[in-house]
Amino acid sequence: MWRITVPAVPQEAGQRGAGAEADAPGRRGLLRRCLFAGVGALSFAGPLQVERFLGAAFDRRSSFRFDVKADDVPQPGAPPRYIDAGRFYLVNLLPGQGGFQAQRGSPLGGVLALKAACPHLGCRLPWRGDWVFDGEQGWFRCPCHGSTFTRAGLRVFGPAPHAMDTFPVTRHRDGSLTVRWKEPKRGDSDDPARTAVDEKAVIGCRFGEAICGPSIEEH
Repeated sequence: MWRITVPAVPQEAGQRGAGAEADAPGRRGLLRRCLFAGVGALSFAGPLQVERFLGAAFDRRSSFRFDVKADDVPQPGAPPRYIDAGRFYLVNLLPGQGGFQAQRGSPLGGVLALKAACPHLGCRLPWRGDWVFDGEQGWFRCPCHGSTFTRAGLRVFGPAPHAMDTFPVTRHRDGSLTVRWKEPKRGDSDDPARTAVDEKAVIGCRFGEAICGPSIEEH
């Protein structure tokens, strides 16, 4: 007579099953604690992130202005200085400088901030101190299509539709500058007059507006 033997369930497997059932509440508790910890971290960090975002949105001094130390401002008549962080040029014009033929130069001189992008297609405009055009040396010359500009940003040649764009400049009593590089103004024939001048009567005035007194500075 045949006998059928049923193998017994290993004791270890049974122990593991019982252990898993016993560990289930512990695992659920751990997951619950991790969840609560994550929610707590978000509730703590969330307001900080919102505050940081709102601060960046409303702090126009840090987001929309670029401060230039007095030592970084070029001397009157010196070659333009490129400010890489703001992607603009600082030009310190002498009185009468920056014009071309019938286009007038700067009436008072002073510091001008020029956007370093060609108004044609936005190519980076290098200052070419060695470039001679119409008998004069030193121009902004576009490497893409040849548009040429005076040191005050006036267009004299090429397909660019207008003069170089400018940024408002405030010059402070200590010689430092504040450039509002998020407020470009379309370039035009009055570019040479958009300067922050050195005369005490107009220090702190934007675009050479001499109506404000020596005690007025933009903050």
